[in-house]
Amino acid sequence: MAAPLPLFPLLTAALAAATATALALSALRHWWAERAGRPYELPVNRTGTAVRASAAALAAAAAAAVLYPYAGWGARPAHKTAAHTPVRAPLRAPAPAPAPRPAPTPEPPARPRTIAHPAHGTLQQLADGTHIWLPEQYGYASAADLDFPLVVAYAPKAQVNDLLTAFAAHADRGLADPFVVVLPSPDRCGTPTPTKLLDGYRIAPARTARALLGLGDEAAPCAVTEALTHPGRYEAVAAASATYDRPPPPHDRARTQLLLATPAGDEARAASALHLRDALRAAGPGEVRILDGIDPPRRLLALIAGYFTEKLDGPAHPNHP
Repeated sequence: MAAPLPLFPLLTAALAAATATALALSALRHWWAERAGRPYELPVNRTGTAVRASAAALAAAAAAAVLYPYAGWGARPAHKTAAHTPVRAPLRAPAPAPAPRPAPTPEPPARPRTIAHPAHGTLQQLADGTHIWLPEQYGYASAADLDFPLVVAYAPKAQVNDLLTAFAAHADRGLADPFVVVLPSPDRCGTPTPTKLLDGYRIAPARTARALLGLGDEAAPCAVTEALTHPGRYEAVAAASATYDRPPPPHDRARTQLLLATPAGDEARAASALHLRDALRAAGPGEVRILDGIDPPRRLLALIAGYFTEKLDGPAHPNHP
C-alpha cells in the first residue's frame, strides 16, 4: 500500500496551483476585455494580460517544483537492486592435478666398437671399457644360429694376445670348442659382468656354458675366491701362475670345478697350488685338478681351453620356449 504525502508540501502545492488558476482566469478575462474594446477603437494595452499570464505560469511551476521530490513517494520498488542482492561467485571445479612427467627414456647402450682382429677373431670394446673377443667361428655362416660358450678372463694386458692365440689354435686343431672371451679390467675381478652388455651377442645363457679364468698372482686367487663364494655363476674355473697365500673361503657341495695350473720351472707356485688343493679337498667333496710342468706358457693356456671344453656345454642352438 502507498504511503500518503507529507501535509506541508501538499498544502503548499495546492495553494500554488490555486494561485496559478486564479491568475490564469484573470489574464483570460483581461484579454477578453481588451478584445471587446477594439470595435470602438479603444486603445489596446496587453501589459496586464501578459503580467497575469506570467504570474500564472510561475505559480504552476512552483506547484510542480514542490511536488517533484515526492513523485515516487510510497511506491514499492519493482525489484531489489544489485546492492541488496549479493551475487555468489560461480563455484569452480578444482583445477586438475598436473600430469606426472614421463620418466626419461634410458638411452640405449653404445654400440660395441671393433678395435682389432687378433688370432683371426674380432676384438671389440664395450661401453664400460670391457673387451670381448669373438672367435673366427662366430662369424661363420654355418654358425649364424648358434649360441657360444663364454669364458670371462682376468689377465694382464701382456698375456692377452697369448691367451687368445692359444684358444684359437686349439680350436682350429679340433681340440677345444671356440669360446667367446670377455676381458674385463683386472681390477674388476669378483664383480659379475653386466648381462645387458652381452645382450647383443650369441652367448649361451646357462651356467653350464660359462667359465672363469684368472692369470697371475692377483687375478688367479681372486678367481678361486669367486668360484668358492659364488658357485652358481660358473661351471668351471681355472687359475694359473699364482701363489695362494690366503685360506680358501667357506663353500658348499655345489662349488665350481677348479683347475690350478702352473708352468714348468715355477716350483714355488706349483707347491702353493698343491697346498690349496689339499686344503680344499679336506674341506669337503669336489673336484680340484692340478696341471703343472707345462712348457711353453702358451701351451698351458691351450690346455686350459681343452679343460673348459671338457667341462662346459659347446656351441648349440638356443632353446626357444
